[in-house]
Amino acid sequence: MNAPQTTIIRHERFLRPEQCAELIAYTVDNLPLEAVHAPDTIFSGLYIDRPAAPLALLAGQRAATLLSLAFGAKLKLEVHQLVLWPQGMEQKVHIDKRREATTHAAIVYLNDDFSGGETYFPDIADEVRPQRGLLAGFPGRALPHGVRKVERGTRHTLALWFVPA
Repeated sequence: MNAPQTTIIRHERFLRPEQCAELIAYTVDNLPLEAVHAPDTIFSGLYIDRPAAPLALLAGQRAATLLSLAFGAKLKLEVHQLVLWPQGMEQKVHIDKRREATTHAAIVYLNDDFSGGETYFPDIADEVRPQRGLLAGFPGRALPHGVRKVERGTRHTLALWFVPA
């Protein structure tokens, strides 16, 4: 399959509920020790960059295979992050150009017991509603996207970025 550069790949149950719970627990337990605070114009929240949790790396590698097949281009995992989105957090529309080689991105939603926090794509009038275990993959460098404000609760995600292999 060679999905166009405006396609969002959705894979339900990419992670099982217990795997999502494991990554949330890792985030909560390790955020005080490993958190990176990124006060910039794109994102101003807390995340754990390249967490040591084996499941996070494994999920990123599996996602690289899935997106490679979907987009018809061999991809490899570049960066993976566990991200905590507290109530009130949002992300403005942007493209993924922070790292020169990044071509694709994916979000794995680790929970859905919050409101708001949808990932939206204004150029194609589409959005992804968070669902625990769902992977949403897309050409992050080519397709503008943002995150709507988290209205209630806390959003937990595994953010993934990919480069050509």
